[in-house]
Amino acid sequence: MAVLQIILAIIYPLVVYLGLSVMEPRQVALAMGSLLVLRLLVVSPRRLVAYTQTFWLPVIAVASMVALTAASNHPFGLLLTPVAINMGLLGVFASSFFQEETTVERLAKIQVPDLPEPELAYCRRVTIVWCVFFVLNGSTALALALFADIAVWTFYTGIASYVLMGTLFTVEYIYRQWRYRRYVGAPPDVFLKWLFPPWEEEPPPRDRIEESP
Repeated sequence: MAVLQIILAIIYPLVVYLGLSVMEPRQVALAMGSLLVLRLLVVSPRRLVAYTQTFWLPVIAVASMVALTAASNHPFGLLLTPVAINMGLLGVFASSFFQEETTVERLAKIQVPDLPEPELAYCRRVTIVWCVFFVLNGSTALALALFADIAVWTFYTGIASYVLMGTLFTVEYIYRQWRYRRYVGAPPDVFLKWLFPPWEEEPPPRDRIEESP
């Protein structure tokens, strides 16, 4: 199911690109609305509730862009959808600083409920990194929607942005495993545990500095 959701997200720009070449924007918007509904339907009810509670802002942003295009029959709303997604995610991550836990803390505690304070502080810094990424990624998508050819927009929003997102996620994950050596049985942990053996007793030097008064 997760793979299907990723595929649906990635093919969105391609569907828009091909759809606008043969259909009116309104028709493409209705197809995109159906795609959004399908994406939500493939999620289990429990995950759907959790997903909606956490990422309700991006969902509303995308639905608004689709509705705008369907009402106006102008393609600009479709091109702005990746911008809306990034701004919605930015809102989710940034607003979590005013809550009990940041978004990255909440996600990390799914695997490790009792994170020590140094790792919680690290999660807050990672949340800031993702906020910066969403600003840059959304700004790039907006610039391409305004000034670039639709083929360039399709390539960036459908391929390049996901490569950048995956690279950031992978680099952060590897760095986190190197720094904290906490393994919970995830598939990559087999290799990373061999590459970065667990700390025996003491935390990493940087964490010892952070814990000192």
